[in-house]
Amino acid sequence: MSYTYISLLSNSLKGVLPEIFLIIAIFTILIFGLIYQNRTIEYYSTNKISTTTIIGWQHIGILFIVGLLYINSALPEATLFNGILINQYYSNLFKLFLVICTFLVLLMSYKFLEYEKMDTWEYYTLVSLATLGLLLLLSSNDLISTYLAIELMSLSLYVIATFKRNSEFSNEAGLKYFVLGAFSSGLILFGSSLLYGFTGSTSFEDIKQVINLLQLTNFLDEEITLALLIGLIFFGIGLLFKLAAAPFHMWCPDVYEGAPTSVTAFFAIVPKLGVLVFFIHFFQDITFEFFVSWKSLLVFSATLSIIISSFAAINQKHIKRLLAYSGIGHVGYILIGFIAGTIEGIEAIFVYTFIYIIMNISFFALLLSIYGQNNNERIRFLTDFNLLTKSNPVVAATFAMLVLSLAGVPPLAGFISKLYIFIAAINVKLYFLSVIAIVTSCIGAYYYIRFIKIMYFEKTNGWSNQIIINKENSLLASYCTLYVMFFFMWPTHLLLLSKHITILMFI
Repeated sequence: MSYTYISLLSNSLKGVLPEIFLIIAIFTILIFGLIYQNRTIEYYSTNKISTTTIIGWQHIGILFIVGLLYINSALPEATLFNGILINQYYSNLFKLFLVICTFLVLLMSYKFLEYEKMDTWEYYTLVSLATLGLLLLLSSNDLISTYLAIELMSLSLYVIATFKRNSEFSNEAGLKYFVLGAFSSGLILFGSSLLYGFTGSTSFEDIKQVINLLQLTNFLDEEITLALLIGLIFFGIGLLFKLAAAPFHMWCPDVYEGAPTSVTAFFAIVPKLGVLVFFIHFFQDITFEFFVSWKSLLVFSATLSIIISSFAAINQKHIKRLLAYSGIGHVGYILIGFIAGTIEGIEAIFVYTFIYIIMNISFFALLLSIYGQNNNERIRFLTDFNLLTKSNPVVAATFAMLVLSLAGVPPLAGFISKLYIFIAAINVKLYFLSVIAIVTSCIGAYYYIRFIKIMYFEKTNGWSNQIIINKENSLLASYCTLYVMFFFMWPTHLLLLSKHITILMFI
């Protein structure tokens, strides 16, 4: 008996080896930072390097090793710790992608943090802890592990949102995010308690079996069916809050604007990816039999997201608020693919999400390198981009390509990703939702084009900005923008990968 238990435990530990390595590395660096904080280390007798810089590069290196561990996973398909966690081929692929995104965000942010005097070693630790929470979320196969993973992610994000301690905007953003985030966590917890109370288990597999049994009996037990449906709705609303889908988006513009730009980049890229994959897994695989019953809520959320983003962004003057509303609209398009409820819809979601992340990485790599006319301040307003084409025409052209792709202008990658979403929706006769999405997309193109107009045609008396872009950011922006521009020439690789992931998810 003891031998069997030890064998099962060892297999479970092998399955979560990347997460264990990340946990040990974080705590080791935490101790190192506490001992050597505010010190500098000499090398080559004349040069000095701060502890913060060392810890920053340590975290970047650790994420690289974690990615290698996922590539060479010992148990890519296994149930771990008595069903609390689970490894699946597709989830390991998304974990790898999530680690790569975090790696790139840290890589393009470290110069920004140094210049803004925010390069304290705790920042990198909190980002790694948030990433750990997302990795555990993708492995979760139980309501308890899901809630703990979400809270680990959320608590880290609350702190880094307020990381610019001397900024009132940053403190306000963190407070708003904390209050509303705690409320959304309460919704998830309440939904989980209903699911547990009427199924008798917190395991996803047990919940799936109960729902399948109810479906076989044509939902004759109306009280249990209604209670489970209410639980799923509360659980789903909590996740929609994390995705910043309307009408649960109220925190997003304020947090994006108030948080430091490096934190905004992390918010826009990494957490949404992890929560979205979990959302698809839970509601498309575990609880799909109830999908029709609360599909109308998703239709309402998707419609409101694309309408609010299109009209609310028109009068925005802050660049990060504009990106926040743009992100809300893109979540609405992603939800349309989910509402389709087909394999083609899920494939379209993965294509759309990948391209959206690539565009954001490129955009923020440049945004983190631009200063206002006063070289001590970062740009905040759209008018700060006045005649960027004269101070740096290459950066202006790159921004223009990215903005046109975000607007969905053909033949750029953003257009192709939206096209696949619309095809998936039309194939299941979601004509009304498709028409609304297309019309609002045309309306939303206005604020994207206004951004280009400011860069190329706005009149100003002098140079408006300074470009100090490092090698890492320039390479990231260049490769990602070229991918967005020429994706239409060879989209097969991403389409085949998305189809492969979708098949793995549902076999």
